[in-house]
Amino acid sequence: NMKFSKCSFGILAAISLFLSCQREELTPSYDSPSGVILTFSSDSVQVTKTEWNGSTIQWSAGDKISVGYTLDGSWSDGLFESEALTSDALKARFSVQTDLAGNESGAMQFYGIYPSSAVSSEFTDAPEVKVVVPSQQVLSGSTYDSRADLMIAKSMGEYTQVPTDFVPLLWTRLVSHANITLSNLALSEGETLVSVVLSADEQASMTGEFSINLLTGE
Repeated sequence: NMKFSKCSFGILAAISLFLSCQREELTPSYDSPSGVILTFSSDSVQVTKTEWNGSTIQWSAGDKISVGYTLDGSWSDGLFESEALTSDALKARFSVQTDLAGNESGAMQFYGIYPSSAVSSEFTDAPEVKVVVPSQQVLSGSTYDSRADLMIAKSMGEYTQVPTDFVPLLWTRLVSHANITLSNLALSEGETLVSVVLSADEQASMTGEFSINLLTGE
């Protein structure tokens, strides 16, 4: 139940247990490709995002994803950032300029990361990519901080040549959403709760930098 009240707040906790380091400033680096523009679809309402609208989770205006691919088992040289969505939607189409010339052939699979702003380094150790879940999270309206809602995706099918139609992506969320309601607080008149700090053991880190294998999802 993701109902929000003025005394409730959302948190995001990374499921994978990696050593946490408090890196907050993200400096993702993306190539400036001039190849084929591909369209990736994200249609599954049950597993997509990014904003809780009172009844379901939907994609939000401004959302961007990062995309990489394999061709006959070899990884693309970099990740490619999509254009931003122009409006909120339950279904989304992301336009991504790649380095593909369009005449490539072979076994081709596509992988995605959301949000693109979470990528913390260049794609030099494929299939692994480093991402950051920020320790300081701020609610946007009545919904959670989208910077911390980490998901990865894989194209639903494999291709033998560069696709000319949109590529459906199946997303998997790598964080958990928790809704915590505080009640019966012994506040004095005029006193207001302004912040809550959550902590965890080092071996159960909730935020920081994580390494994700795009092939296995680990």
